[in-house]
Amino acid sequence: MLDCIKWPLDFFLKCWRKNDNELYGQVGNGGIDHSKMMRPEDMTASNMQRPAYKVTSARGGSDLAGSMVVAFAVGSMAFKNKDPDYSAKLLDAAESLYVFADKYREKYTAEISDAGNFYSSSSYEDELVYAAAMLYKATNKASYLTDAEQKYNQFNFDGKTPWAFDWDDKTIATKVLLYEATGKTTYKQGIQNFLNSYSPQGNVQYTPGGLAWRSKWGSLRYTANVAFIALMAADLGIDAEANKNWAKGQIDYMLGDNPRSSSYVVGFGNNPPKQPHHKSSTCQPKPAACDWGVFSDTSKANAFVLYGALVGGPDASDNYKDVRTDYIMAEVTCDYNAGFQSAVAGLVHFKNK
Repeated sequence: MLDCIKWPLDFFLKCWRKNDNELYGQVGNGGIDHSKMMRPEDMTASNMQRPAYKVTSARGGSDLAGSMVVAFAVGSMAFKNKDPDYSAKLLDAAESLYVFADKYREKYTAEISDAGNFYSSSSYEDELVYAAAMLYKATNKASYLTDAEQKYNQFNFDGKTPWAFDWDDKTIATKVLLYEATGKTTYKQGIQNFLNSYSPQGNVQYTPGGLAWRSKWGSLRYTANVAFIALMAADLGIDAEANKNWAKGQIDYMLGDNPRSSSYVVGFGNNPPKQPHHKSSTCQPKPAACDWGVFSDTSKANAFVLYGALVGGPDASDNYKDVRTDYIMAEVTCDYNAGFQSAVAGLVHFKNK
């Protein structure tokens, strides 16, 4: 588990150039990447451009930097006992990067415009509060808690019920962290309002099979992320049984308790997806061809089983097409799996308590 966490953290450490106030945020061009169909090991300088993009003190990128601060801070806690030196290195990166994020306030897409075509940022304020709150959890320094609460109030988060918890909006995560740190009623009420909006009595649509269905783009991603928040709330004593049961029901749906009686996790359970929208698992090993013709041949399953990947998910009527060319339903991404795996970990946590 720690090896899995360390791999991206090592990459992030290389991305942050503290002495130069530079943070690398993207490798590869979205348009070029989407136009090519090949094995990752065949992506070389001779046949595919892979430019690197960074945010700097010229404009800043507080949302990107704030998110990475959180990753460093969480990593420092994970490695605190196992590898104290590495933990300290991560914490140093987190604290120095937070200074950069707070001083040079801007959305990262102002400098990395190509990212705006795929992951356009709506704001950076939530990531600043998120970073400060997580730094308090990692360091227990009162200054970070004061900073987080001041920014939370400055940005008027108190009355805001977020649309979702995802790569773009961390507002609900700030409420969870600040309630954990302070026990204040205002944060608790914000968590309850958010989770109530996802309940059957809230404003989120439900499929006939019982899935809280927020959007067709990665429908399971949104629900899994909220299941994670529900389990965090339960662990803090907020409507514990109701939130645990709701989260379990939603995760059970993803694992096969649905009208299709099918898993939405590749390589797991009954009738799992065989054709995730994922280039590197599609093609047979060399010397077999690997091109758009192979990708478009939906008569065959992907050559490699992409174990553990959560696909985008069904439509609002519980229908799903296991066809790799359907990037709305069959796509797999890091942010699809993040909340899902965290929610599964939460359910294991409660089972073992």
